[in-house]
Amino acid sequence: MLFYLKYSKLLIFLFILPINIVENKNEEIPVSLFSSSSPILSLVNGLTANFQCSIKICNKLNNNFLISWHHDGILLFNGTEFEPTSGIEPSRIILQRSLEEINNDEETKGEKCFVEAYSLLLRNLSLEDSGKYGCQLWTQNGGQQQLDFKLDVLGDSALKLNFPANLTYDHTECCIEKGVSPLCRPMCRPRNIGEEFFDPTSCQVDDYKKFLNCVTNGGKRDYLPCCRKKALPPFCFDFCGNNFQKLEKSHRLCLYYLPEIFDCFSQQYALFPPPAPRNLQMKEVGSGNRRFCFTIENPKNTLKIPSFVVHLQEMNVGTDTMNSRDAAVEEFRKLRKRSENKSGQLYGVTLIKELRGGGKKPVLITKIIASSNERGINSEICIPLESITNKSKSTYLVYVEAINDYGTSEPSKSFLITEDGVMHPAK
Repeated sequence: MLFYLKYSKLLIFLFILPINIVENKNEEIPVSLFSSSSPILSLVNGLTANFQCSIKICNKLNNNFLISWHHDGILLFNGTEFEPTSGIEPSRIILQRSLEEINNDEETKGEKCFVEAYSLLLRNLSLEDSGKYGCQLWTQNGGQQQLDFKLDVLGDSALKLNFPANLTYDHTECCIEKGVSPLCRPMCRPRNIGEEFFDPTSCQVDDYKKFLNCVTNGGKRDYLPCCRKKALPPFCFDFCGNNFQKLEKSHRLCLYYLPEIFDCFSQQYALFPPPAPRNLQMKEVGSGNRRFCFTIENPKNTLKIPSFVVHLQEMNVGTDTMNSRDAAVEEFRKLRKRSENKSGQLYGVTLIKELRGGGKKPVLITKIIASSNERGINSEICIPLESITNKSKSTYLVYVEAINDYGTSEPSKSFLITEDGVMHPAK
């Protein structure tokens, strides 16, 4: 009986204690290490490797952990601090970090969860970079988790990808529209390809089909003569046109010819679109009438007659009446196909008025009738001032682009047109 009374008092004493007394303040918030990277990477000499390790943590952020990175047992990063004794040139290695909250109730089960993501980028790969890479997670109580990756750098010391510095083509917009995967998208704008993670071995058949469709403008451009001139093996000609069907084992060797292939794309990208319009000016015609004029040099490499887009940005209006440039581009695409002009003397001009700021009103787009345009000496094109300003008391920023079936020119120099029709160079 005495034992029962003592035991009952003990139970009562335990139940009336505050709950936080029994909480272990040193209890560690559980974290888990995972990766979206493939455990095995095969990359061509000269490209960039990307190793990804992420930490998932729920309920609250926990800073009581450390991630370290290694290559064949040699420390590369201790936390976010680069280890200078690793033997890797600091300019070749980058560690990126991001933090994102998970907004998925099914995944988090009502808890507040975060993902802290790390990306280790190793640029300008050489054969010596092959080997085992790993990220290690160290927790406060001595717990450890590790993920390993195997990197194979393909090629030999004499065969390395060296992309030319003058790769000028940019088909990013088309590649995004057609759904080229992000891993393959550096092909669409290769001028910074050495600074980005680019893994051509992960590109699928559809990626190459969509990319080549953009580069060839739906088959209107043929790069085969250039590829032949650069002595590409015949089985790599599949990458020089718009008839890509499937990936063959032999195509792996074509990765070493990507600089030559991209150089062909860049040469024709610079070759076919018309040059930028020049000599923008206002001219007096008759009694007080003004015309907006510019000149264009007919490209010697194509017989395609260019059409023109005059871009106007009204500068002195409120900031809530402007549509996004995406809307202007989308609407302009509907007007881009001009009717063929048999005489070759008149040019189609499309006018895009873009109000400054942001808002929901559509951008005003006008197709100027070709017969209202005048072609003067030295291929000068003139359109009525009323078409430009619509007689509104506003100041406009104006520039012009030339377009033919092969692409769009660089924009001309920008000018300001004041309400009295006077032009000034835009700063």
